[in-house]
Amino acid sequence: MKKEMKNSSLELWSQYFINEGADDNILKTLLKDDPIIEKAHNEFNKFTTDDRLRNIYESRLKAQRDHAYFMEIAREEGLEKGMKEGIEKGIEKGIEKGIEKGIEKGIEKVAITLLDDFDDETIAQKTGLTLDHVRTLRVQNK
Repeated sequence: MKKEMKNSSLELWSQYFINEGADDNILKTLLKDDPIIEKAHNEFNKFTTDDRLRNIYESRLKAQRDHAYFMEIAREEGLEKGMKEGIEKGIEKGIEKGIEKGIEKGIEKVAITLLDDFDDETIAQKTGLTLDHVRTLRVQNK
């Protein structure tokens, strides 16, 4: 091997992957000097020249890509559905709150009209408002 090439296993494998497919002396030296790398190289060559194995490999890659694609679509559809449901529930709650506020304001208006004719306890009893609320209305509407 060349002097600048190190002999650690990691470095040998790195050199193999860098030089795989190239027709150069480094690869030839690696294959000659390391039987494990030579075996990997031979298996790689068998695999890449065998149409059936390559088709199986490519089919597997396609299946993995398809799976990832469909999972992403399902995730996006789930998010969209969740957001739609959340918006619908938010609208429902908003409507409910609006109705409640409207009823509350209507009761307050009735209570305000009764302020001149009835005492606070009677207004509270008839409207369902608290005595403190009726008193606050009386102070605000003097």
